Amino acid sequence: MLSLWLLAFFGVAILAYGAYRTVIVFRRRTRTGQRSEENRDWGTCAHCSQTFRYQLVHNGFNDSAYAYCDCCGYTVTVDAWSQHPPRLRLQYHRPLPREAEPFLRPCPCGGAFREGAHPRCPNCKQPLSADLATSYIEANARGTAKGWRWDRRWNGVYSIIVEERSVINWWKPEEMQAASTGHQATTL
Repeated sequence: MLSLWLLAFFGVAILAYGAYRTVIVFRRRTRTGQRSEENRDWGTCAHCSQTFRYQLVHNGFNDSAYAYCDCCGYTVTVDAWSQHPPRLRLQYHRPLPREAEPFLRPCPCGGAFREGAHPRCPNCKQPLSADLATSYIEANARGTAKGWRWDRRWNGVYSIIVEERSVINWWKPEEMQAASTGHQATTL
């Protein structure tokens, strides 16, 4: 009986450790910008017909929230493990709410990360259509063969990073000074 208990315990511990390491490796790669080419797929803009690389991110598996720049389509991702402004209540696995906008730094292009903004083509800067993106997203996704389908929207659990144009935990420094004093955002 003890041996069965030990086997079950160590089996669960090994699985949990493997999942933990997967999360840590993903976080380390995204923070340092060392992303694997094998996780990049190609899309085509419906406006200018130029191709671009992209990565589809499942914010449920990633424990994150996201928003897009209203000018260039840069993606900001906020993960649940990092400090956040203390006055901000966040929900994860979806777009950042409008209430988070004042706490975010401006996009590197000078634009702003907005709740209703869409990803954009890196060449012509036109918004990417979620419906038209279905053709290349489903063609590139491994799960399509097993029945997975793209939900055809930019405000769901999936976000997209185009041409590696993304920032992570892009909070204003003055907001983070308050967070570093030990205050933490409330998560829902």
